[in-house]
Amino acid sequence: MAAEQFYGYNLEQLKGMNISDINILSKQEVQAEMELAKTEKRSHFIFKHRLASGEVRDVEVHSGPIRWESRPLLYSIIHDISDKKRAEEKLVKSEQHLRQAQATAHIGSWIMSMDRELIWSDEQYHIFGVERDTFVPDEESLYKLIHDEDRERRHEWIDAALAGKQSEPLEYRIVWPDGDLRFVLGQCELIRNAEGQPIHLSGTTQDITEKKRLENQFYQAQKMEALGTLVGGVAHDFNNILAGITGNLYLARKHVKGLPEAVKSLDTVEKLSYRASDLIKQLLAYARRDMVVLKPLPLTPYIEDVLKFLRSSLPENIELNEQVCSDSLTINGDDTQLHQVLMNLVNNARDAVAGRENPTITVALEMFETDDPFIHRYSYFKRGRYAHLSVRDNGCGIPESHIEHLFEPFYTTKEIGKGTGLGLAMVFGAIKTHRGYVEVDSVEGEGSTFHIYLPLIEGARESDLPQASASIVGEGETILIADDDANVLETSCEVLKALGYRVLTAENGEQALELFRENAESIDLVISDLVMPVMGGHEAVQSMRQIKPDTKAIFATGYDSNGDAHLNGELVIKKPFVVEELSRLIRQVLGQ
Repeated sequence: MAAEQFYGYNLEQLKGMNISDINILSKQEVQAEMELAKTEKRSHFIFKHRLASGEVRDVEVHSGPIRWESRPLLYSIIHDISDKKRAEEKLVKSEQHLRQAQATAHIGSWIMSMDRELIWSDEQYHIFGVERDTFVPDEESLYKLIHDEDRERRHEWIDAALAGKQSEPLEYRIVWPDGDLRFVLGQCELIRNAEGQPIHLSGTTQDITEKKRLENQFYQAQKMEALGTLVGGVAHDFNNILAGITGNLYLARKHVKGLPEAVKSLDTVEKLSYRASDLIKQLLAYARRDMVVLKPLPLTPYIEDVLKFLRSSLPENIELNEQVCSDSLTINGDDTQLHQVLMNLVNNARDAVAGRENPTITVALEMFETDDPFIHRYSYFKRGRYAHLSVRDNGCGIPESHIEHLFEPFYTTKEIGKGTGLGLAMVFGAIKTHRGYVEVDSVEGEGSTFHIYLPLIEGARESDLPQASASIVGEGETILIADDDANVLETSCEVLKALGYRVLTAENGEQALELFRENAESIDLVISDLVMPVMGGHEAVQSMRQIKPDTKAIFATGYDSNGDAHLNGELVIKKPFVVEELSRLIRQVLGQ
């Protein structure tokens, strides 16, 4: 009989056994289950039964009361469901693996019936930033999560798929309930039954936000590389031209001291020259090819000093609020670049609040430490402590369609003639140089906030800044100057003579080295361009120091594509230089 075959006992053995001999439950538990069957409170049970071989099998039992020869008994119909249970367990594990795979790949799945009813996987809820317990995935609720500009495209895509048309993958944007913007890629297919009738849509949604960020980062890097190559190619020559202009302006001003109108005109030309130089610096900063010096910089006193300077440049009707913390926040920073960053952001805020009622700009500095929710939203941030610098205004705000282009060079929303489109590009490049991050929050018509995050360094001390000598004139010392640009060389020679120095000139490093060999004992200082044909300035000075180890040098550069990594702490002045600045630097070096 079937029971003998299943349990492995013969009929006589089975007749002499109690149900608790095969049911792995305790006698008390078995008795309680039987009582439920006797009273017809329950008729269906799932048990584990032990066979004669010791193997335990899953069984489904249908049981109830009957009467046999006037005796009340229980009947039981037993089915072996072990294979079914194993299949169910495999299915559960398979579903778990699928959920894990979907979570790892950020891919959710969904099914839409022909009457547009939706079923979502767990990861689908996660991708859309909603909870399974509180969100009902219907068309109306779903479309509220899709970006306004993408809703119609997504609706047409679903309509076409339901109509049986070939469906291409669709990239669109969604907005989480907390306002976070995400990019997703949707794919779907119309499923048909054996008769060819459509039964439902089956689809997937992949979160590609990180992929889009990396793509944008790559495109941004390409643009920076292209711009850097372009700017680097002209910066050296351009700054040499400006150096010649500013040097001659200094000399010309000495000859027209009694002509105030001429002096005023020369001052204007000088300002325009430095403005042109700043334009090149901003381009180099954007392309991260400018020469910067990162050193420990305590931000609190630094920001306060910069704001004092910027306050004087704002119209009186604009309120500038300072919310600078008293914490010791020290970063590795270039004070010149960060001054330019803050100036550009405040100037942009000034333009944004023009014409607004109660125009207000707020500059804040605080310590910020990343946490899990922040890293989830900004996955490209490195965990750690940051100085969080923000510039907020209550101005006109920025249209959402413009935000993704804000940091591109030459992109501007200002009127023609009122902006170069380089200010925010410079901010982007400078903050990247500082290994920091820039974020923008803006609502059109309500204002904007630019957030800058700069990594903190612990236990740093403020470096002592060199104190410049009050004197700017020479005492007859001999200076060897080398530059391959004839105009710069001639002008620099005249300027140095006007400052009271004897001057020797060379057109390249090799010529400078020959002059040095002939006059080593009388030469007090070498001023050399870095980039020259035949032999560069640094190589020439290294050779000079083999002849005279204590040779003092200042390097001048319009732009060096190799940066300053090879200079090992040498003094560098950038062209076009302010003559007073050069003269103080010369006195500082000669006085060492």
